[in-house]
Amino acid sequence: MAQKPPKPNNKPSTPRFRKRKRPASGMTPFVAAATDSPVGLADLTKWPNLKELVGMQEAISAELHKGSDRAAAVLGALCVQDVLNSLILSRLERRDTDTAEELTSRDGPLYSFASAILLAYGMGLIEKEVKTRLDTIRRVRNAFAHAYRPVSFKTTSIADACHSLRKPRTAHPDGIDKGSAARHDYLAAVFSECGKMARSSEKHLGSEVRKLKRQLKKLDASLKKF
Repeated sequence: MAQKPPKPNNKPSTPRFRKRKRPASGMTPFVAAATDSPVGLADLTKWPNLKELVGMQEAISAELHKGSDRAAAVLGALCVQDVLNSLILSRLERRDTDTAEELTSRDGPLYSFASAILLAYGMGLIEKEVKTRLDTIRRVRNAFAHAYRPVSFKTTSIADACHSLRKPRTAHPDGIDKGSAARHDYLAAVFSECGKMARSSEKHLGSEVRKLKRQLKKLDASLKKF
């Protein structure tokens, strides 16, 4: 068998099997294309940070006021649940990001709206009247989220539940229909409870900051003695 002629010294060597080119990220083209979206499905259910929330504020407000009845009911209850979770977390010793994510994850005690309401009541963070109002918001949310039949704020049982949220001496705008009145009562309760719980969280965290400053001041004074 004839031997191959020797390879010239100035010719670079080439591998027998050429490597397939991959994207710079190291992922296959299919995976790279699938991860083009900046927000994954799991991330969509996470509460946004402050910067993201400010950017979405107009969109959230528009959906609450101009979106469908289902959208307003579900999104409104979501806002209440997240503010309630923040109120509970503000009272815990450990409030780091990892702990908060575990508490609000699927297996955590704050994943369920009902569990969060009961926990807040047990901790003395909300009164019986507030617990009743939050449970009503939760039940209205569940009706919209799980009903197969067409439902709206005009549905009698939903309208009655929403009207129970209206505080005494609170009047509806003139010429408002049954569905709009029920939606008005529901969203008014959502905004009211969110505002009260948010102020309670800020007040508590503010007192903790002041307490920490006093402790640091005492520590600084004691260190100066040495």
